[in-house]
Amino acid sequence: MSFADRTLLVLALLAIVLAAAAWWGVAQAARRRRWPRQIDPRLLPRTANQGGEAIVLFSSPLCLPCREWEELLGRSATPWVKVDVRERPELFRRYAIAVTPTVLRVDGRDGRVLAAVVGAGPDEQKAEALVGPPASPAARAANKVCSA
Repeated sequence: MSFADRTLLVLALLAIVLAAAAWWGVAQAARRRRWPRQIDPRLLPRTANQGGEAIVLFSSPLCLPCREWEELLGRSATPWVKVDVRERPELFRRYAIAVTPTVLRVDGRDGRVLAAVVGAGPDEQKAEALVGPPASPAARAANKVCSA
């Protein structure tokens, strides 16, 4: 085998390795951004089923950002439900939730997912976009957490 042939073979192998690495990176990024497009409306609080919106928090017991979301949602006027992986693993499988926290804003009528935050804690911008401004104490009292 000549030097030119060996060089061509090495370049071809290098191109294959780079293409595989690029494909793997894109696949991993897509997997991290993935969230369901629709949630069963029966999972949502009743107030959301009357035409409003609700938040679904997919959580795990040792997840610190999940606790931060819970605290923020407790101050919100938006009805919300927490789905714990330990208590409801079938829902995590059904909706292909791979990362906690996964926080979804859902249309209460049809369960369509309107917005999502995956794998991140609630900074001010994300929280405002997903949940809205903090609620008054009276609204918070009416908005008790449901656990699915």
